[in-house]
Amino acid sequence: MPVACRSVGLGRRVPERAWLPAVAERMLHARGLGESELSVLLCDDTTMRRLNRRYRGIDKTTDVLAFSLREGPGAQHVGPMLGDVVLCIPQARRQARAAGRSLREELTELLAHGLLHLCGMDHRTAAEDRRMRRETRRLLEAVGTARSLLLSPGPGSIATAELQIAPSDGSASAAGPRSVENSAIGARKSIGRCNLGLHSRARRA
Repeated sequence: MPVACRSVGLGRRVPERAWLPAVAERMLHARGLGESELSVLLCDDTTMRRLNRRYRGIDKTTDVLAFSLREGPGAQHVGPMLGDVVLCIPQARRQARAAGRSLREELTELLAHGLLHLCGMDHRTAAEDRRMRRETRRLLEAVGTARSLLLSPGPGSIATAELQIAPSDGSASAAGPRSVENSAIGARKSIGRCNLGLHSRARRA
């Protein structure tokens, strides 16, 4: 399965799980990554705040976090796996309401943003920001989102960190998406220890 989508803290009925994987697959194909594997986690504010505090040292919720498996030592062992995109549904809903658009539009943009970070793109400089905006727009058009959307606020809003995947031998877990209960793909293949790049769009609500 190219895209696995899970949820935590949102109750039993999470309608976004029905359509987000198909959108993610279309984005992967638009990037020429149709054979890649992606994990999408939909979560509540409490879970996102915990992740943001643990991996970025920021004790508040945010809209999207991206955990890349293709950065740092050990990246050559991950195979087709790109990484994990974590989307906070309540935060996305607040941002959609403030921008006067649907939750589906907001989540589609956040998914595109997170996916591009997993592909190695960033927006720390003005040039990077312009390139990422263009590519985000292309992904939105690829999935049929025609209207112009508000993209990231500009250079300086990105945060990065080095994380560690927990070893597969049952020893004490290290920091990383797999060590957080119910996050990411539970059945992911073992890749030993490797560094993960952590990115967050970190828009102000």
